[in-house]
Amino acid sequence: MGSTLRGAHWDGHKLCIMVEKVVEATLKLRIKRLTGASHGLLVFCEKCARRFSEALSNPEPEFEVYPKLTCKLCDLRLAKERNELTKGCEAFLWEYPQRNDEAYSELAHILQIRDFADLDPTPAHYYLAFLVREGLISELVTTNYDCNLERA
Repeated sequence: MGSTLRGAHWDGHKLCIMVEKVVEATLKLRIKRLTGASHGLLVFCEKCARRFSEALSNPEPEFEVYPKLTCKLCDLRLAKERNELTKGCEAFLWEYPQRNDEAYSELAHILQIRDFADLDPTPAHYYLAFLVREGLISELVTTNYDCNLERA
């Protein structure tokens, strides 16, 4: 989490930032779909109306708020509250109007995936590389493989 991008501070690789980006993009697509399909009056729960108040006011769709209701935005609100990137990405792919290839490409663009290859190694990456270089370890098992290990 302490990596920089080409020497500059960058938060794009932090989970909460990535979730925010994908939920915001999905919310725009969903509101557009819901208002454009002449569904009539939209109904949202109180929590979603509060959480997404800015998005619901620009442009303002006609909607009502009910306190105890599961609405069409609850999945996005919960993904944001729980930092569930996979849930947000899945919702984005369902909402995106074009073919799968275009949807995946747009999702990678929103999350700035190309920038991950240019992140700078941290001291931990260098320490692991030193251990490998000295022959003290021959294998490294990780669930967080990245280009920084190779670069280090």
